[in-house]
Amino acid sequence: MNPAGRVHCTLQDWAKYIADQLRGLTGQKALLKPETYRKLFEPQFEGTYALGWTVTSRSWGDGTVYSHSGSNTMNYCMVWLSPKKDWAVLVATNTAIPTPAKPATTRPRI
Repeated sequence: MNPAGRVHCTLQDWAKYIADQLRGLTGQKALLKPETYRKLFEPQFEGTYALGWTVTSRSWGDGTVYSHSGSNTMNYCMVWLSPKKDWAVLVATNTAIPTPAKPATTRPRI
């Protein structure tokens, strides 16, 4: 882990972590106290950011859902949580967000 929050773990361990977050978010028995999960998932300053989680509404999630994504410049991962459906999806790729392509230049033919 580094100051920006980068974590290296297996997909299985990431899934265990997310399962715990979802349990805590839905009020089930979890690793932390219920009030800690409420604080983690509560948007700050009347915005949509909640201590690492983006909070938004989606019809497929029956209301409020939470997402987080990140890259270490080599890999890109994203997670979505739907507490009302007691459901999460984790996506990992072995490529980061691509660098924008350089504009093509034309050269006169000689």
